[in-house]
Amino acid sequence: MDQISFCSFGYIVLVLGCVNKLSCETIQLWRNTDGSLGGTLHYKINDRLDPCIKSNIQQTIEDFNKLLNPGDSKCIQFKTTDGLRDFPYVSFNYAGSCDANIAKPGIYSGMRLINVPVNDICVDRRKLVYSLARILGLPDEHTRPDRDKFMTIHWDNLQKSYRHDRYNISSYDFWPIIRHMPYDFTSVTHAGPFEHAIDSRKPTVSSKYPGVYFSDHYNLSIIDVRKLRALYDCPPDMYNDNQGFEVFRPVHCTFDLPLCGLVNDWTSSGEKWTERTGPVSGRGPQTDHSNGAGKYMYLNASDTLRTASLVSVREISPGPVCVTLYYYMDHNTTTITISKKESTTGKTTTIKEIVGSNETSWSEAISNTTATTAWRILIQASTEQGEVAIDDVTVQYGSCPVYNKCRGQ
Repeated sequence: MDQISFCSFGYIVLVLGCVNKLSCETIQLWRNTDGSLGGTLHYKINDRLDPCIKSNIQQTIEDFNKLLNPGDSKCIQFKTTDGLRDFPYVSFNYAGSCDANIAKPGIYSGMRLINVPVNDICVDRRKLVYSLARILGLPDEHTRPDRDKFMTIHWDNLQKSYRHDRYNISSYDFWPIIRHMPYDFTSVTHAGPFEHAIDSRKPTVSSKYPGVYFSDHYNLSIIDVRKLRALYDCPPDMYNDNQGFEVFRPVHCTFDLPLCGLVNDWTSSGEKWTERTGPVSGRGPQTDHSNGAGKYMYLNASDTLRTASLVSVREISPGPVCVTLYYYMDHNTTTITISKKESTTGKTTTIKEIVGSNETSWSEAISNTTATTAWRILIQASTEQGEVAIDDVTVQYGSCPVYNKCRGQ
């Protein structure tokens, strides 16, 4: 296994032979020992884990394999092991406490084993994706030495326990192979805009550029894949396009830039959604969801029922799609309805309805749907005594990431 050492960087630690663990850490690369290009990560999923958890872990690994090895490529492989050979390997084991963070694999003598502790309460798709990306060798994107050109950290809203371990700038020595690649807000290793916040309504990191969209952390970004394939010396012609990704999005709107594809539906009765930046009141959102510095769509009411509708300009082709958006609601009289509106007949079919929520932060709505004719997405909201906001609306061809909610989630 190759080793890349760096100092003063302490979130995920896979330590190999450092004298002082607190100041010297090493990310290991799982390169093939026979000298061939690529790498092989061996793993074991503990049989005692709940079947739902085992299924989610296996599905995440299979998704990694598909994205990292498009076509017939087998450059970065994932193979099961019985734990009696193939050292070192990654072991997914039950942990009774969420304090055993999945994003901090354990350190074992001689690096025979990297332990990833999980349980049915604190393991989810995002944590699994993040952990695998880090174990394979990706650094936290927001620790790049040039990060201050692209983003701002709001230290006053960042929990103290994360300020040094997760947000220190890493050394240039750690980026020799991938330092030339673009800064990637959509990386699964980039901190989200509200991650580790003291006040969950205010951002901890924000972009210095409009229109930036942070990752939902469900899947590796295209640049994540290119970085990993570069780290493992995979043939470059295999990752110079988007092969293996279902990234075409007929609708992708952060509301930060004009012509994002969603407009007020003038064919419907009611009010208009209004663009907002920053706080409108103490009850509603304090910033947008996209990057903590942009715009979102807003509707409010006081004792009078108000409704508003957004519709996509672009038609969405027949077939399966994944619909996601983020919403903020502060009263039980508030409703958001996401629908398909057929282009030819105008007939609407509900995809998802969100009713009567009292949220204190942005929440995610995600749904699979399919259609046999061309359609447009319609987003309607109504409120009588509260506020409602939406942001980051995406319709992507293909299915949503597979993830089963286990007990306690």
